[in-house]
Amino acid sequence: MEQSPVAAMHSRLRKISPMPDDDLLPAALIATYQEIVADLARYRHPESIRPLIDSFGYGEANGAYWSTLHVLESYPLELVEPELIAALGSGMSGPSQWSAYMLGRCRSRAAVAPLVSLLGHEKPLVRASAVMALGMIGDGSARSAVEALRDDPAPEVRNEVRRALRSM
Repeated sequence: MEQSPVAAMHSRLRKISPMPDDDLLPAALIATYQEIVADLARYRHPESIRPLIDSFGYGEANGAYWSTLHVLESYPLELVEPELIAALGSGMSGPSQWSAYMLGRCRSRAAVAPLVSLLGHEKPLVRASAVMALGMIGDGSARSAVEALRDDPAPEVRNEVRRALRSM
């Protein structure tokens, strides 16, 4: 039995997911990734939400993840938000980093506690994204947890802490 086009694209995406960290990411893989994401965007099938979230690698991927963010933002928030929150606890750095960012952009109050739990993550971009999201959400209940990172060893985290505290 032949796979549907969407199932075939999910299979291709899962084979390369999560994408490698930026320092291990070849240009050819970025091109393949962008092609798959563009194909999935044309179908806009709700079953694509979780595979897209799980595809994120740690870092920026030379900007390749922005198209994935836009695809995810095209779905109704009530479909995407629970998957993003679930990804925060996945243990995967890339999906955690980018899910935090997206949850901040949509001002998800439901994500505050899971975001606070990411503040102790080993990867600085995950911590910075969680702080950024908490700042965008602006929930004062997270203020003390964010303040605790004022002296974080990573400059990107300290910068986000300063910004977040101004908006809380």
